[in-house]
Amino acid sequence: MIQIQLLSIPVILQSNGTRENQFNCVLFNKDNASYNTKKKEFKFLREIYGHSDVKNALKTAQYKKCCYCESISENTSYGAVEHYRPKGAVIPGKKQTKIYPGYYWLAYEWKNLLFICQRCNTNKGAYFPLEDDSRRARNHTQSIANESPLFIHPAIDDPSQHIDFHDDAIVSLTLKGKTTIEYLKLDRTDLFESRKKVFVLFKHLVDTARIFYGDITLQNYYNEALAIIKEYLSVSSQYSAMINAYFKQFTNLPEFSGINTI
Repeated sequence: MIQIQLLSIPVILQSNGTRENQFNCVLFNKDNASYNTKKKEFKFLREIYGHSDVKNALKTAQYKKCCYCESISENTSYGAVEHYRPKGAVIPGKKQTKIYPGYYWLAYEWKNLLFICQRCNTNKGAYFPLEDDSRRARNHTQSIANESPLFIHPAIDDPSQHIDFHDDAIVSLTLKGKTTIEYLKLDRTDLFESRKKVFVLFKHLVDTARIFYGDITLQNYYNEALAIIKEYLSVSSQYSAMINAYFKQFTNLPEFSGINTI
């Protein structure tokens, strides 16, 4: 997982999205008891929060990678717009009951939206655990600033402070990192195997560059290897968090002078 920077807010969220958020707040004020007991449910418009302008803006900010696992797909229909704080209902933790409503007033809020792959989206579902659930904002009159989420938000948090890698194995550094890995299943077998393939290739590339270094007859091959290493380290590359974590041990070596990690 890498830290991302959200770009300017898509126009449809500023106009239609703002209107719908305000409308949902009005509906809740009129009959909060019904919404709190699921007798009434909010209708969320995918054509607004999931609009192509919104999805494309998120994909651009995230280099077409899933916000959590960093997987990339060439399939143009790949992935979805995810609500960091669930919009319809919330499950506070494993084996706990859903609570209603969700964060309805953030359904079209730019800072609550991310681009996510199908597997991570399914795993996350309506889960949104907090350090202290008694501080959870239950409606738009309460502040989310009082919450301490246990899921990493890659546009707010620095993921490297919570998650690290030991070679190709993902490890947690904090409770937030541990919870994110557990709930999103960032150590799932298929994801691990996909990361491992990239790691093995990169490790071989680093080892090869070190062999080429200093041999004038192999200078061109060495330069080519360095160029590819830089591509792997780029924030836009798949699983760049893992690659950068591994490469940090080599940054002080003369053969890699001037190559920095993110």
